[in-house]
Amino acid sequence: MPRSESDDRTRSNVQIQKNIKIGHYRVLERIGAGGMGEVYLAEDTELNRKVALKFLPSHLCQDADCRARFKREAQAAAKLNHPNIVTIYEVGEFSGRPFFAMEYVEGQSLKEVVAGKTLPLERIIDIGTQVCDGLQAAHEKGITHRDIKPTNILIDSHGRARIVDFGLASVLGMDHLTKTGSTLGTIGYMSPEQAEGKEVDHRSDVFSLGVVLYEMVTGRRPFDRESDVATTRAIATDTPEPLARYKIGVSDELQRVVNKALEKDLKTRYQHVDDLAADLTALVTRAAAVGAGSARRFFVSAVIIVAILATAIVLKPWRFLSSEASRTPRKRVAVLPFRNQTGDAGIDNLGLMVADWTAQGFSMLNLAEVISTERMFQLGKEMRDKSVAKSTGAELLISGSYYRIQDTILFQAQVADADGRVLQAIEPVKSRSANLMEGVESVRQRVLGAL
Repeated sequence: MPRSESDDRTRSNVQIQKNIKIGHYRVLERIGAGGMGEVYLAEDTELNRKVALKFLPSHLCQDADCRARFKREAQAAAKLNHPNIVTIYEVGEFSGRPFFAMEYVEGQSLKEVVAGKTLPLERIIDIGTQVCDGLQAAHEKGITHRDIKPTNILIDSHGRARIVDFGLASVLGMDHLTKTGSTLGTIGYMSPEQAEGKEVDHRSDVFSLGVVLYEMVTGRRPFDRESDVATTRAIATDTPEPLARYKIGVSDELQRVVNKALEKDLKTRYQHVDDLAADLTALVTRAAAVGAGSARRFFVSAVIIVAILATAIVLKPWRFLSSEASRTPRKRVAVLPFRNQTGDAGIDNLGLMVADWTAQGFSMLNLAEVISTERMFQLGKEMRDKSVAKSTGAELLISGSYYRIQDTILFQAQVADADGRVLQAIEPVKSRSANLMEGVESVRQRVLGAL
């Protein structure tokens, strides 16, 4: 029986090279490749604009039925018009190989953006909300993505999240377990129903986005195991490690949102991505309110601390005129402002306050010749260790950091020599945010005790 032209597999062997013409597109260079195909930067010679041409893998979708299915999916995706979705301009074939022309987005994939970096929680929530908005627009048109993962989310030069590759997972049979060229990555984002080969709907995208959120917060995927089989089993049965194990400052509310997105039972998972988006947005609003409250509590605490310190000087002068004054020789000490490691602007001044009160303790007890806090502040927040010692002549350096963990502040401090070598690590101090003065005093006492 003679083969039809549409079944001729030899046509897909044509090489795609620079300057080759594909209709009214001129190929400029290859800019990406993976299990979902190859992407080329091209020039639209009719409209004088850059586009991206995505070709399906040459070894897949060879039969006419697959190519017809691809065309239907691409045409449906081309109807999506949303700022968080990459626009599809045209669908076609080149030497029997299906491709579509889409908007060229300058930027990076989310995978590249988060690689080896820690994103602020506000930015994570912002990206997650934008992806929700794009998915909601698709779901309202009856289109399920089926392959939400960081490589399918682009972050453009303006910081906007853009979703690509709608429908391709279905075309290539990748909405259940298959080899894709990067199996663990794709399997690691699948929903339980996908991994088990069951029918999927828009709630599968919710689960995959939950995996992406977890990865943005922690830097790792929640279900990755040593093999594909083990990963698939984990998706179906395992509860992910808490976010707080890998990132300080994660709220219970964020944990609850991610947990609900990762529910294995479809009925208890978020039923729509706009519900997920609403909860993510509420997190930002709540965090802003908490931050403002923390700033007010911090100001009140600071006033109380100063008042207590002044009272102590007046009522108990003997404490500061003790036999400690006779200690010789005295060392020259610099107390550096403690570093705020959470990015919470409401407690930025806490680091300078801890340093100032500790420095006053040294001076009052006549334990050391202390570089004034004003002098340290003039040197700048980023001056550390050797540079401080060189500029001030300090022999000992007191430095530290602090973190907010929900409603608790954790202080850490150390004593180092002029070369920055740590001589002693001070036992950490925890303090409730509403009662910071006790924590600051505990830090001071422990540092003074270390010398």
